[in-house]
Amino acid sequence: MKIVAFTLGTQKRISFTKENSNGFIEAYQLNTRDMFRPELRMAYEKAKDFFLEAFSTFKFAKSDAIIITAMGIQWDKDFPLMMKKVRFNITLNNKMKDVCKIQTSWIQVTEKNQAMLEPIVDEIEAFVNGERAQGKLFIDDIKPALMATQRHLAAYETDEFDADDSHVFHVNDIQPKGVTQ
Repeated sequence: MKIVAFTLGTQKRISFTKENSNGFIEAYQLNTRDMFRPELRMAYEKAKDFFLEAFSTFKFAKSDAIIITAMGIQWDKDFPLMMKKVRFNITLNNKMKDVCKIQTSWIQVTEKNQAMLEPIVDEIEAFVNGERAQGKLFIDDIKPALMATQRHLAAYETDEFDADDSHVFHVNDIQPKGVTQ
């Protein structure tokens, strides 16, 4: 998987490419409001350091005044794990909370400064693979919830709460491989 672009904020949009089972590259886009893992914050700061290294003019700004809202990535065709260029969408806030929106040109990525961008790309990939703030979404071996004790189940055998004597579904009827009726 290769992350091509992403936007941050309340609505997240992640564009990525992935090789299918036939060997062809397919493009995907994930739009979501799910929260990122907390680890993204540190990775985000490293990406901001890359931006400030490329544009030292903005080093005068307070760290919370510069916000990366989106990032685009061009990958090297000859060396697939190497980023070639990146582009940022930035908002810059002043003391009066006025906003200046900036889109950079494509910035050359060197082997040395790629390490500053790898953590944010890794976190975005983890997000696409299901690792969200609430945990991992795609788990193969989900453990069933603990079942109630036999004494607790015996209380429902007569089912005095069922007015018409038909079968009532209870939460305790859930089986690990499905639901019985």
